Amino acid sequence: MPPAAASRAFSPNFADSIAIEYDDGRVFVPVRVGGTVRRFLLDTGAAQAIVYDDTDLARSPRLGTISSIDALGTQASVPVVALPPLTLGQLTLTGLHATVHQRPPLYLINHHSFAQALDSCLAQNPAQIADTVAGSFVRGLHGRERQAPVVRLQLDSLVFAGHALRHVPARTTQGLSHLGGPLLGHGAVIFMPRRRLRFIPF
Repeated sequence: MPPAAASRAFSPNFADSIAIEYDDGRVFVPVRVGGTVRRFLLDTGAAQAIVYDDTDLARSPRLGTISSIDALGTQASVPVVALPPLTLGQLTLTGLHATVHQRPPLYLINHHSFAQALDSCLAQNPAQIADTVAGSFVRGLHGRERQAPVVRLQLDSLVFAGHALRHVPARTTQGLSHLGGPLLGHGAVIFMPRRRLRFIPF
């Protein structure tokens, strides 16, 4: 993909100081998009910019698709969009392309448990059920789960440890229901004695 262009010319010795946010080993930088400042993850190993499919940036003008290979060597065809101008410090980038990916799910729910709660889910908000596909998404020590229908969800809320998380992407699994590592993006988890834990939201 062609690199983004700067909105104005800078001298070869141009330098800028930009405040960063260091969070759990990750570096975030403030980027202004329109009139809104957003947190962008700085990944020096990424081949291109990435946006998640549940954000408004994923609805930017489509440019087609591209073949993308992840860190595990898995290859897939993913959409490419043209992002609006992004301002980072004194630099404004225009014409930046980004690939669109699914956000890693915070919550995996056992398919049988989901089937028991399906009527309630539909009654509350049918839009919580995004779509149903066939596949297997979970890999364990002894292989991948079997092929089966997988329901992708966008839950209005998920109550955990007395706190309600809003607009939670989730999907069904043939294994046990569980909260994954993305929970750490919502708060701190402290493991207590007697198989208890404490969740402190950010």
